[in-house]
Amino acid sequence: MHLRRWTVLTEFEMVTKAVCDAVTRCGTLAMCRYPAGTKLKYHQPAVAVYIKESRSVPSGFGEYIGTRTTPEGGEAEIYGKKLEMTVGFDVFSPEGEKYGAEGCSRAIGTVLNAMSLVPPAIKAREITLGDTKYNSQTGMYMSQGELRCDVYVSAEQTDDGKFTDFRLRGVITK
Repeated sequence: MHLRRWTVLTEFEMVTKAVCDAVTRCGTLAMCRYPAGTKLKYHQPAVAVYIKESRSVPSGFGEYIGTRTTPEGGEAEIYGKKLEMTVGFDVFSPEGEKYGAEGCSRAIGTVLNAMSLVPPAIKAREITLGDTKYNSQTGMYMSQGELRCDVYVSAEQTDDGKFTDFRLRGVITK
């Protein structure tokens, strides 16, 4: 039996990237969480996406799903995982006639619409939204929200015990 070691950062990156991509496709600038201490100043509404909480939910058979034959004729074992995640998002909108609090509200609407575009491996259970308030630290209007979801990931394990081809149902990251 091989020791299975998942790369948690990879799972976080897959989920935040999928949410950011969906929000961007809906027309609002989105990025994975900004670095700590960064002074934010956007000239348009923007959304910062990050993982607030994640826990692995045990599955049967030690997360083993099965095998597949590789193009080289070898065999790769496939393992799967279910995660319960809380994805946080901070919505920012600059002051001014064109954006302000209304721009923040429109961006929140974009985030809500984007949830229909995330891969099917991200199953939304609940979305909560906070009030839109002026944030004097950033000089922008801000609202926070979170998406509670179940996330299904898999990875292949080669004969030498390395995990490759991490998948977020339908999305491949290597």
